[in-house]
Amino acid sequence: MPDAKAINDLIYFDLPKATALLTQLDGSLELAANPQKVFDQLERRLLEAGAAVDVSAVQGAAAPELKSIHDKVKAVSYLRAEGWATIEDYERFKSIADHSNAMIEFIGRCTIHSVEQSEDYRKAQQELDNVRAVAKKETDRNKRATLEQRIKAMEQRFRQQVAEKTQMEGLPDFMVDGFGLFIDSFLHGRIGLRVFPHETLPEFHVLANLKKECFVDSSFENVLAAYGAKPNVKLSVLGLVTSIPEQSGPVFDPMSLYKAAAEKKEDAKMEHAFRQFFNALDVLEGLVRFSRYPNVTVYPLAVYRRITLNK
Repeated sequence: MPDAKAINDLIYFDLPKATALLTQLDGSLELAANPQKVFDQLERRLLEAGAAVDVSAVQGAAAPELKSIHDKVKAVSYLRAEGWATIEDYERFKSIADHSNAMIEFIGRCTIHSVEQSEDYRKAQQELDNVRAVAKKETDRNKRATLEQRIKAMEQRFRQQVAEKTQMEGLPDFMVDGFGLFIDSFLHGRIGLRVFPHETLPEFHVLANLKKECFVDSSFENVLAAYGAKPNVKLSVLGLVTSIPEQSGPVFDPMSLYKAAAEKKEDAKMEHAFRQFFNALDVLEGLVRFSRYPNVTVYPLAVYRRITLNK
């Protein structure tokens, strides 16, 4: 049986950056008009030159292997990763959150309408109407009081049955507003990609921010419709490593410079105060950047699906 071969179906490709890199490697622009050839040659050249590592090929399933993976990534500038993926369109998340309560209310009303059309509901409603009619005509005060108690019990049971079939709660308004505020402040227009190369080591994954204009399909919505936000087929990413967080925290803290200067010079205290304010904002932004150990962040050149051919 012949060796299995593969083709790469490009989903996302930053052609200008890829062409610029390939030109520096090969000194030629002749392939610039063919994105697929540019990608195939660039990926091959980066791997052959030892400038990229395939983190999917790094073996190991135990926690200590995280260091081994990080060491290999630190030794190069580019990486390739294949695995399960998630696609996070934050503007889409915001839109869903903004309309969530209205959608929940609509679903609830549809459910109530469906319940009201059921045979059980109609029988119960008819029984309740009959008891009300009897109570209305009853002249004996005691008998009428008994019937009224029965009606109340039936109505209560009726409401409970409907509520049980329509149990859906919306989100508090402050939560919807706060979610939108965070996205507008820190994640506006972003599309995040996470690729998990090792199923047994899910804490290690590759993060990337995707630009809408670089999707091969002109409509990003088509990509989501085809693959979904959590694709059930594996995807690959090739990118420039831009962040490798250390387990011990940042290697360099620029705030230490301003703090030391403020302790020595009076005129440096104002700058230190400003820097502290900016640093507080940086910390807040860091919470939603999601770049933390043991994750690795890349500037993506390509996202694609590798398809194996048996012939």
